[in-house]
Amino acid sequence: MREVQALFAYERWENFAALLERARTACEKAGQAVDDHSREVTKMVPFGSGAVRHVEDIALTRYGAYLLAQNGDPRKEAIAFAQTYFAVRR
Repeated sequence: MREVQALFAYERWENFAALLERARTACEKAGQAVDDHSREVTKMVPFGSGAVRHVEDIALTRYGAYLLAQNGDPRKEAIAFAQTYFAVRR
């Protein structure tokens, strides 16, 4: 999910987390199971020392990514691009 945060040009996690909540609300209001499209996961992240640690993240389906784009700030070039992408590539 943090990769999507960077792709969508959200510098602060707090702002991106608010976007995620809007997308989850839209998913719920559309009658979809939120956990089917936006699930909390744990992944292993390597460090320079060779060690790894567990990091919480969120896995998205294509529909989950679509909802993020649709609920994002269209003034951001990356969001406008994503909105257009999903509109054209149904």
